[in-house]
Order: sequence, then C-alpha cells, then structure tokens
Amino acid sequence: MGVTGASGAILAQAALRLLDADPHVAQVHLVVTETGLRLFAHELGIVAADPKQLPALITGTRTTKIEVLSNKDVGASIASGS
Repeated sequence: MGVTGASGAILAQAALRLLDADPHVAQVHLVVTETGLRLFAHELGIVAADPKQLPALITGTRTTKIEVLSNKDVGASIASGS
C-alpha cells in the first residue's frame, strides 16, 4: 500500500486495519512518502520518530504482517526491477 500525501489518511488507516485483520492476507508492504507522513500527522495526529513504528500507530494494534519500506529504495523487495 502506498500513502503519498493526497488527503485520505483515514482511508489508508481503515484499509490497513482491514488487511491486518484478514487471515487471508499474509503480508502488507507499506510505503509512505514524506508528504504521506505529514498527512498522517495532520489528519490523524500520528507521528512516528521511527517509520517502523507506523503500522502499530496506524492500526492501533501490534502487527507483524505490515512491513514498512522506504519510498526512496528503488531496490526494495517490491520494486519491479526494470
């Protein structure tokens, strides 16, 4: 899931909660841009000093299936490789 900063942090939060709770979903990759981080702070009051804390802060639960990936890592596991 990508959060880029367009208004709608509540929708991202709801989607992540649903994905986290769904037993059919094994893993979720979360990529948040700098403006996405500002969006979470402005719309939901969620501020994380460490991006790895974001899943727990966004979902309100301790989760292990949401992996935060840097939006600047072109070699990330979810990158197309092209």
